[in-house]
Amino acid sequence: MKYRMIHDLLKCEIRILVGIIFCSLLSLENGMAQNQPERLLNLDVPQGRWSLIFINNIVCTQWNYIPSLENRNRSSTVILGTGAGLEYAYCRNRTLSLTAEVGLTGYVLSMEPLDWGRDVRYYNINLLHTSYWKHFAVGVGPTLGWNDWRYIYRRGDFSEDEMTDSEKEDYYGEENFSFTRFAAGVDVQVYYYIISQLGFGVEYSARWMWKGGARGKCDHQCALKMRLKFGLNKKKRF
Repeated sequence: MKYRMIHDLLKCEIRILVGIIFCSLLSLENGMAQNQPERLLNLDVPQGRWSLIFINNIVCTQWNYIPSLENRNRSSTVILGTGAGLEYAYCRNRTLSLTAEVGLTGYVLSMEPLDWGRDVRYYNINLLHTSYWKHFAVGVGPTLGWNDWRYIYRRGDFSEDEMTDSEKEDYYGEENFSFTRFAAGVDVQVYYYIISQLGFGVEYSARWMWKGGARGKCDHQCALKMRLKFGLNKKKRF
């Protein structure tokens, strides 16, 4: 049941990614059809503009501190992360945005259940101040995060001597365990916009936990992201 749900989530994420790419190409084609390529290539963000933002994590890696192990675990995945939010330009080329993201890391796509494995479900809220300059956008601001980290062991006929180095890193014994963490910190994002509505960028987040045995410990997240923006008001006010 769990694997079916994750496969369904992966299919949904692929559909979202295809939809985002399709919408961006359709917007580009529409702009060209109206002989307005300058509208798409005009990367200036006017004061007073509201934009709807859609985000997709192309690749995401997390380093989570595991209290019971007193160590960090690295988990990565592709595609399985998406989000949305709003952006407001309080002055020319300066914006404030509020976004929410959900995703899954650590999951290994396999047709057969693995003998052991772990996955991390994450939920992040970011409040960013972004400065635009030509094709580039740099955003920084506070972030809140909630993670649900799980290690699942299924009885299997194997020997630890036969494990590869990468398998040994993800093997934590024959006992299932999990933990949930809440954390707050700083998020930094840098984007390059191909057109005014479509950009690709990188993200780095550092979040510190404040509860339980992990209090004061820091988690890290890096991601390669795609962002699609739709203007909600066309009137330009400088």
